[in-house]
Amino acid sequence: MDGARYNRDDAIIDDQNPSELYSKMPLIWFKPQEDFKRNEEDYSCPCYKTGKRAGVLSTTGLSTNFVCYVDIPTVT
Repeated sequence: MDGARYNRDDAIIDDQNPSELYSKMPLIWFKPQEDFKRNEEDYSCPCYKTGKRAGVLSTTGLSTNFVCYVDIPTVT
């Protein structure tokens, strides 16, 4: 994670630790749900194939390195 960190104790996005540029995220388990309704307070975190966000823009306007958004809680 760039510019923030995942607080494993509280399972939320938290402020970056001092002098830490990047923080490792836990593995993400994609669990399909029927009629999923997202929580508006969650952060839609963009996930990319590489650490480089650049790439050729596809017809959707997104980088070709973009995979999907993952909703991550920001408050407990």
